[in-house]
Amino acid sequence: MNQILKFLENKYFQIIFVFLLITYSISDYIFDPLTHMTTANIFPGIAPHLELGVPYKDYWDVYPPGIYLFYYLLYFVGRDLQLSYILVHIFVLTFTIIIAFNLSKYFKNGRLIFLLGVIYFLSPLYIDYLMINDLIALFFSYLGLISFLKLENRNKYIISNFLMTFSFFIKETLIFAALSILILQLFQKDFKNIKFSLLGSSLAILLIFIYSLYFSIEQFLIQSYLNKIQLFNFIEILTRYSFVFLTIVLIFTFFRKKRFTVYNLNLSEPEKLIYLHSLLIIISFYAIGKDDGGHFDIPKVFATFFLLSILINKKKKFVGLILLFLISSYYLKINHSLFSYTIIEPNISIENFDLSKQTEKLNVDTLNKMDNNVLYLYGWGSTSFFYNYEIKPFSKYWLVHPQILTEKQIFELKDNILMNPPLLIRYCGFDKDCPAGFNFSEFESKYINFRYLVSECYENLEGLFYELKSKACVKSLNF
Repeated sequence: MNQILKFLENKYFQIIFVFLLITYSISDYIFDPLTHMTTANIFPGIAPHLELGVPYKDYWDVYPPGIYLFYYLLYFVGRDLQLSYILVHIFVLTFTIIIAFNLSKYFKNGRLIFLLGVIYFLSPLYIDYLMINDLIALFFSYLGLISFLKLENRNKYIISNFLMTFSFFIKETLIFAALSILILQLFQKDFKNIKFSLLGSSLAILLIFIYSLYFSIEQFLIQSYLNKIQLFNFIEILTRYSFVFLTIVLIFTFFRKKRFTVYNLNLSEPEKLIYLHSLLIIISFYAIGKDDGGHFDIPKVFATFFLLSILINKKKKFVGLILLFLISSYYLKINHSLFSYTIIEPNISIENFDLSKQTEKLNVDTLNKMDNNVLYLYGWGSTSFFYNYEIKPFSKYWLVHPQILTEKQIFELKDNILMNPPLLIRYCGFDKDCPAGFNFSEFESKYINFRYLVSECYENLEGLFYELKSKACVKSLNF
């Protein structure tokens, strides 16, 4: 058994194994069209380059500003090319794994921990399409973590906290992990260097502030956070998990005392930081209730293995591995993640738009002249539609879904339609199987009766596209 474990820990075996695993994992999706989850991030980010508006003001979504800034800057290097996104995805994925490998080396038997972790991490259950924002955020967070551990001078505090804070602006579920260095400094009373950590975090915030000022979207950005507080009810989350937060604070208050279990394990300083960073990632998932086994869970995979690494010791290495495998299997859904290697079929609804299939009535040129005049109803695929045709949507609420819109925003959309109705509506609501992603019949009975609007004031142009008959019809209609 020891010989098998030694073989699994062999550096060259792991390099070859991980290379083959990455190759197999990405082979099923690497040349696929971008999914709606990706285009929802890319299009608002690159819209200023295309003179099609700016994020938040012209494109509302719940994503934080860092992901839009990321794509805005990426455009200068790779333009809006599929090949660029493929190369960046491979780079981010590969270096996230390399950093995780280097982090695992700080633990005893770290190579075994890494090997188990990477098998889960590359499962198509988690990573099955290009440019996942959860993966990009984890890359910056891990880059900050390894920078702190590898750099020697005080610049490490600035660089690491800048990267970790920026990761929060890409995916807000990393908010607690972004504070891990600062929290550890507070517990260790390292007040001398806290100012450098705060400087690093402040620089990331300043970068976002400059970005918002440059495009004059600071008010829209602030309003987006106010809307998200209403949509996701953060007050309820904090109240519901106040006991968990209090427990964590108490645990790390005793971080320097030998009564605390983790301290008794004689963890090194790097281990303490990685352990804390991983713990704060897991806490965020409990706090927001995200545990669906999808791309949301990408940041928690390696974090889980780092936290459970204490189960493995030198004397009972094999027993520890079994325990690590069983516990992580329950938490990370091994039956789904490993099985998905053989049947790679993500459970998501993706609409890809083939420009060659348009008819004479509705061709590409016609759509290109429809800036600010196309309303897409319904489905997450709206982002891919506007991205592929490179047209500015009728309203900043380009994705009509009650999950990301407040009541105030829905009625604002209704007022916009009344004042200046769109010339073209893409509507699937006449079909009960319309892939809206929510109960659109209930939505229409409560808020906006689009079925009635389209029936009375629009005529079918082609397929699911309906053309406006007259603006007067809309203004006189009680929908």
